[in-house]
Amino acid sequence: MPAVRIVTLGCKVNQYESQWVREGLFRLGYTSALPGESADLCVVNTCVVTGEAEAKSRKLIRRVHRENPRAEIVVIGPAVPRPSPPSGWSAHAAPDAAASITPAAMR
Repeated sequence: MPAVRIVTLGCKVNQYESQWVREGLFRLGYTSALPGESADLCVVNTCVVTGEAEAKSRKLIRRVHRENPRAEIVVIGPAVPRPSPPSGWSAHAAPDAAASITPAAMR
């Protein structure tokens, strides 16, 4: 079974969202990567409340990639750049964005 590692920075909302993602991935057949075990999928839930939190998010993404070089890395949360809403949509109706970084893109 594929293994997932989910790391979260920030508030209780981020903690809740990470748990929601974890439960969904478990339903799809993922298991938690054990400490020291490389994961197949890593999800990083970011925080940008302060400049320091944003810097920690970037540092954490780099560390997760270094520790899981073959994993697909998905970044969620407020540090993910959001596209402009489609024409005719309000900013509140635009979907949340998620970015996926493949191992090849990090080399």
